[in-house]
Amino acid sequence: MLPLTPELQATTVVVAYLLLCWVCLRKPNAPVVAGHGNSEVLVGYASQTGGAEDIARQVSEALVHTGPSLVKPLNKITEQELRDHKVALFVASTYGEGEPPDNALSFYHKLQRFQASSLSHLRYAVLALGDKSYSQFCAFGKALDSELLARGGQPMFDRVDVDRLAQADIRRWQERLLATGLINSTAVVDASADQTTAHLLPLVQREHLNPGSPGGALFHLQFSVPKQIQMDWQAGDIAKVTLPMGESEGDVQGESEQAARQYSIASLASSGCLDLIVRLVNKDDGSLGLGSGYLCRQLALGDCASIKIGRNASFHAPESTDSTATLPTPPMIFIGNGSGLAGLRAHVLQRQSIPEARNWLIYGERTRQYDSIFKLQLQQWQQSGGLTRLDCVYSRDADGPRYVQDLLAQQHEQVTQWVDDGALIYVCGSQQGMAPAVHRVLVDIIGEQRLEQLSLAGRYRRDIY
Repeated sequence: MLPLTPELQATTVVVAYLLLCWVCLRKPNAPVVAGHGNSEVLVGYASQTGGAEDIARQVSEALVHTGPSLVKPLNKITEQELRDHKVALFVASTYGEGEPPDNALSFYHKLQRFQASSLSHLRYAVLALGDKSYSQFCAFGKALDSELLARGGQPMFDRVDVDRLAQADIRRWQERLLATGLINSTAVVDASADQTTAHLLPLVQREHLNPGSPGGALFHLQFSVPKQIQMDWQAGDIAKVTLPMGESEGDVQGESEQAARQYSIASLASSGCLDLIVRLVNKDDGSLGLGSGYLCRQLALGDCASIKIGRNASFHAPESTDSTATLPTPPMIFIGNGSGLAGLRAHVLQRQSIPEARNWLIYGERTRQYDSIFKLQLQQWQQSGGLTRLDCVYSRDADGPRYVQDLLAQQHEQVTQWVDDGALIYVCGSQQGMAPAVHRVLVDIIGEQRLEQLSLAGRYRRDIY
């Protein structure tokens, strides 16, 4: 071995010293969110139909590797919990044209009252769920991110916006969580994960409910549920229908997997049939809607559709908290239009077995002559007392109120009295026009604060699409 020159010896010593400094000073591969120790990670979700809740719970399970977590809908997160936690993850869907879901509205108002820098201790991340077909894409998730930032919250990374639960978008958020060290590489957050089983159900009936209507065609579809199939649901739940797609359709959609559409279930499981009310969508180019075209035109009687049950807890009937069953059954006001009668019909069917129940159905369509769907059944319920009050309004007819919100305003004293009597208000139908208008009228009648209290108490529930 050749002897080292003094210059080379000096260089070797310097390199060795620098290497030692690098080893000593280099940060270990530790979480970016360090120091939360044994404190909980707060996982909050804003969900109208359950998608955000499912993702939030999967994220919570993935966080087991870094410590315990607390999972709650945003409205149930207290001001103190928000102040106590150092790390928070938010999964926020957007309802309608940029509105917070019902289980997030109170939280959002509360957050806006926080002082600047009051959340400077909080490291957070937002996953915003939305649909690019709406002009206000991911609007609530963006607004939530902005409010947290304005109150001093420190984002761990940029908000991730998700279009229609696209798995690629969710994977980006998961990868960023992985980089923080909150989850490890074995964690999987899958928007398509669903523990329920799809069943092939035969179509046994399809009836055109409103022939001659100036509006879109409405169809009542009935699928038989064979006795050997274990398939159960509650009033308010939804049916997820898988649509068969050929290669050309998949190419057009830019998807390799099959598409699915969700519909409110219009029947009870005890009937042995799964009923849907579907409006046939006619696009501007003359083509039919992917889901409605399949169900109303393509699927033949006797053929089977692949259907699974989607739990929609936010639109379930509230469970009784009185073990002695001595409290009176609360009245219910059902408000809807168009195919929204589906979700309301299941609830009214369920209430028929409660003799003392007071039920008020307010339903809107276009014309009395052509759009009085389920007329005989509704009349029978009214005659038997199953419907204490029935009001149908028709927008194209000259007489009487044109829309359900007009009737509500007209009957404001009765609405107030029913609410004072403990009534629950359920709204199902179109988010384009009907739902926001009904909400505004209810605010006018009983006040914004009281309506918010009803929502927090589960007495104001909406299934809007």
